[in-house]
Amino acid sequence: MGTGQPDHYNAVLQVVRIDVVMDPVRNEPAQPADWSVVMADATRCLRVIPRGRMRQEISSGTLPVWAVIEVFEYMQGTPEGSNRGVVVIKDYARLRNPGRFEGASMSQHYIFTIPDIGTGEIPDNAHLQAGFPMQLHAPRARAANAAQKRVMWRTVRAEGNSDRPPEPTTTITPRTVVVPMHPNAVFTEVAQIRKGVRVDLACRVYEQNPPRHGRQMVVLIDRTGEIEFMAFGDFMENTADMVFGTTWRIQGAEVTENPDEYGRVPHKYRLVWDKHTTKTAIPAGPLPLIFFNYSLINEIERMDQGRVVDLMAVVLRVANRISSGVLPGAKPTKGHRQAPSSSRVEAWFLDDTKVVVRGVFFDNTGNQFIGREGQVVLLKAVTLSWFNGPCLKSERAHTRVFFDHNNPSAQRLLQWYQSENNDNAQWRTLTGGYSADGHPLPNFVMPNATYSIAHAINKKLGAKSKTTFYIEANLKLEIGRPDYIYLGCPYDECNKKFLDEWQNADQSWTCRACGVTFPVRGPKYHLNFAIKDGSMQQWTKYIHVFNGAATRLLNQTAGTMYGWMMNRAYIPTFEAAILAPNAHRWRIVIEATASRDSRYKDRINWVALHFERL
Repeated sequence: MGTGQPDHYNAVLQVVRIDVVMDPVRNEPAQPADWSVVMADATRCLRVIPRGRMRQEISSGTLPVWAVIEVFEYMQGTPEGSNRGVVVIKDYARLRNPGRFEGASMSQHYIFTIPDIGTGEIPDNAHLQAGFPMQLHAPRARAANAAQKRVMWRTVRAEGNSDRPPEPTTTITPRTVVVPMHPNAVFTEVAQIRKGVRVDLACRVYEQNPPRHGRQMVVLIDRTGEIEFMAFGDFMENTADMVFGTTWRIQGAEVTENPDEYGRVPHKYRLVWDKHTTKTAIPAGPLPLIFFNYSLINEIERMDQGRVVDLMAVVLRVANRISSGVLPGAKPTKGHRQAPSSSRVEAWFLDDTKVVVRGVFFDNTGNQFIGREGQVVLLKAVTLSWFNGPCLKSERAHTRVFFDHNNPSAQRLLQWYQSENNDNAQWRTLTGGYSADGHPLPNFVMPNATYSIAHAINKKLGAKSKTTFYIEANLKLEIGRPDYIYLGCPYDECNKKFLDEWQNADQSWTCRACGVTFPVRGPKYHLNFAIKDGSMQQWTKYIHVFNGAATRLLNQTAGTMYGWMMNRAYIPTFEAAILAPNAHRWRIVIEATASRDSRYKDRINWVALHFERL
């Protein structure tokens, strides 16, 4: 993938190494000139890809080794052909050049956190190489944190007949090396097919559709892609034996435009059998193995909308089918009185990264998920899109759904899902939807931008509309704060505070928010404390944390803490539980909104929805 949404963060880094990128073929500096940069803060090294202004300053010598810079904005992602995170710094300022490595003696630094991308619970990522055909990829290198190890830009090679494993090489742009599929014979590849040129294609049958309306379609694949192969009328007898998995040499097929209304694969052209076309069965051995190359769900988190991905995951939950009614402009088809209507099914998926993502599937594609909870699904060509929030969305004629229980990689993923290592308390949603109380919600937002407190305050995030983002900071919970716990509605999803005048004559209480009567009030959290990340000197920003999120932060229910607070003998236990989070640094999902109180119209309230300990 390309780098995704920009992360905004403050960090002070020092340039410790600048390497010239070499051309792997000619063994000389690449043209145009480019560099690979290693930077460091007080604790770790970070591989940075120089672009824009940084590239110009390295070229001119104004950004030398040992220069110290303050970073304001960067982008993070995984390049095509690699599963290791890289960073592109977009905005920075030069501070000084001490002429030596300062390291831990740097007077000012913030940890530049780069999470692992593309790593899961299954150690060797076996499910990334499942024996299901699509496109050939060299086996992925073991995932590594870009901040800790060297980033290799890998060249994707075809295995062909060579016994040697693919050799990763250092290059700026990942590219495909054309390798003949047979010794001393070069065939047309799907990616090279052009209109008006008859093909000589060595391929494998990916799909055979039954004859319909005087035509039959077969989908052919090689290591570069897939293409439709059509036979009409009497020529259909030639495609009858082209069943899934068989390999053929197709010669003399005509190449025509692929009509959009019939297109099943995303290829501009299609092959048509005519009187000049011949086919010859060939052994499967000489053809390279073709695999799905799956994206892990935590890789999808940093991709841009519109990207097409393949995914292997467990179907966690399937919602009821929703009918969308008759489509605008739809006309009745022959033999049907009513115009066609559309429906959709929403499903949630989980893989061994312990991340859940929502998918929206339409019509027959969506119907395949009904009753499939707990099974492993192989999704081909789903699009990162927006439908009532970010999601995976099916595309007409492109998305394919497989439930292949014999696939060894699918079996291994299912074993992990059913094992004790799969603790659902560690799951998180890809798009991080939480209520103000910290409970997961189905309406997703994507808080994938990390800001410093100073940046969020200066930009007045949340002043015009609700904004969700990450903050990495330390907490300052205090003792002697009885207002941390109040008595209110016992319902988990309702945080209404009860006033004394709401008590009924029979000593019961009626909640003015949800309308339910309770015999007693329930203890609830409303934490209000300061946070600090180093971008500002003082503990200047206070956040609100409500009952659900506070319970997970303190690892104690409000009822238990209220009992300790009211019992003098347990006051030390209560205070120790309150102060425990102060010993750690946290990654916090913040929801910033403008105050609705007319007395504080310029105030922006920060509510913490979720905490992850760093």
